[in-house]
Amino acid sequence: MLTLKKQRMNLEIKIQRDKFKKEVRKLVEFSTDIDLSERTRKRENVEARNMFYKLLRIQGNYSYQEIADCLGKNHATVLHGVNQLTDLMENDLILRTRFNTLRAQVEIGLDVDEAAEEQKYIELRIRHRALTAQFNQLAFDNKTLSEKLSKAISQSKEREAYYQRNGYVLFS
Repeated sequence: MLTLKKQRMNLEIKIQRDKFKKEVRKLVEFSTDIDLSERTRKRENVEARNMFYKLLRIQGNYSYQEIADCLGKNHATVLHGVNQLTDLMENDLILRTRFNTLRAQVEIGLDVDEAAEEQKYIELRIRHRALTAQFNQLAFDNKTLSEKLSKAISQSKEREAYYQRNGYVLFS
C-alpha cells in the first residue's frame, strides 16, 4: 500500500515538473518570439535556448540531462549553454535584464499574457533610457556645433572687415 502512495506521489511530482518545463518553455518562446526547438546557431536563438536551460537549472533544479531531453540535446550542450549565458550576462546589460525578467516571471508564476506586458514595459524602459541618453548627447553636440558656428561666423566677419579696411577687393 505504501508503494502505491509513493508511486502516485512520484507520478504527481513528475506531472508537475513536466508542466513546469512546458510553462517555462512557453514563457521563453513567447517573450523572445523564438521557437526553442529550431535548429539554428543564430545568436538570438542560442541565447533564448541558454536562458531556457539556465531557468530550468536554477528555478526547477533539473539535471543537465533532464533539461537536454526537453529539446533533444546533449547534457554537455546544456552545461555549455548555462556557462556561456553566465559569462555573457557579465557584460551584456540587456541580456542580463531579459534573463532576470524571465526569472522573476517564473518565480512569481506569471502567465504568458502578464509576462508579455511586463516584458514590453521593461523593454520600453530600456528603450526610454537609451533614447534619453541619445537625446542628451545630441543636445550637447548641437550646443557645441552652434558655438563653433558662431565663432566661425564671427571670424569671417572680422576677416571681411579687415580686408575692407586694407583695400582688398572682395568678390561676391
